[in-house]
Amino acid sequence: MLTLTKISISLSLAINLHGQAMFFGGNGSVANVYLHTRSLTIDHTQAGATNSTNFPLLLQATEADWAVVGSGGTIQNTVNQTGGSYTSTIPADMIFTTDSGCTTPVAGWEFESYTTTTGALKVWINVATVSHTSDTVIYTCYDNASVSTQQMTTSATWNTNFVGVFHMPNGSALSGKDSSTQGNNGTLVNSPSAQTGQVDGAGGFLTSSRIDMGKTGFVSGNSARSVALWFNKNSASTNVLFGIGTAATNKMFGAFVLNTGVLTFWNDNADTATSLTVTQNGTVWYRLWVVYDGTVVHVYANGTDILDHTQSLSSTDLGGASIGGFAANTSLTGIEDEFQVIVTNVSADWITLDYNNQKASSTLITIGSET
Repeated sequence: MLTLTKISISLSLAINLHGQAMFFGGNGSVANVYLHTRSLTIDHTQAGATNSTNFPLLLQATEADWAVVGSGGTIQNTVNQTGGSYTSTIPADMIFTTDSGCTTPVAGWEFESYTTTTGALKVWINVATVSHTSDTVIYTCYDNASVSTQQMTTSATWNTNFVGVFHMPNGSALSGKDSSTQGNNGTLVNSPSAQTGQVDGAGGFLTSSRIDMGKTGFVSGNSARSVALWFNKNSASTNVLFGIGTAATNKMFGAFVLNTGVLTFWNDNADTATSLTVTQNGTVWYRLWVVYDGTVVHVYANGTDILDHTQSLSSTDLGGASIGGFAANTSLTGIEDEFQVIVTNVSADWITLDYNNQKASSTLITIGSET
């Protein structure tokens, strides 16, 4: 005989403030919904004169509601991040979306740090388009007890032109791990040290220490490319900041600082001085961009163009690729942070947006009230 058992399930439907349907069980619990959001508004007046696409936006902020519930916040679950160079605890039930209804996540995001007790975080978010004519708004959605696993692919934060993204995070244990899709993880040579950086942790270099990168996807010759890094120099000596190529005439793509403080584009015996004299007492951070468009080398420091030099780089190769030094050359006496290698020539407007986003006094992002 077949016996049928009648099961009664009681659900009620409501619409929350974000326009999301919420189903309540008999015990009043909410099923699969983010209970809170905040808007993140990007100031278009700091974005240059053209749009930037697939831009990795850095959010650095502390909000009490982003702490875990046990510390008075609203984050229900945490998980150890997989992918990227930061492998510690992140909020599982926090996502970033293009809409306030929390239905369309951005392509990817990557945490560089998160403090469960305070809600302090540093996270890179892929923004499809940052407009230069009107403010761009994205959202963070959080507080969802039903989400306990990582909700993003960290490498999707970085568009496919990024072939090296080195955060060197946390300041206590230096890592040469690459966050890009290429996996060009670096090898620590002659003991570079973990230091406090401009964003989070950083690499400290001295005499012959460096990080040797993998080179998958890197380009040479007259191909367009860009390299970005933060650096802080603490002694008056001639030091290499980075090098990609071979230390022979016209074969190098890199940068160094003379003992006089003059920042110089490094092409080995075809070097070109910029207009910047670097402060060498460890007190000043510089965001450096070295960009080649196939014809002209452009160098920028803290968003300002300091060199435009027509030069063929047809002989540059991929003999080596190092952060903080290069082979037998004298390494930087100082600190480097957020080193990026990109296989296209980024625009001056991208560089403006990048600097306005990462500088210590940044006002690029306005965080909305919790709803």
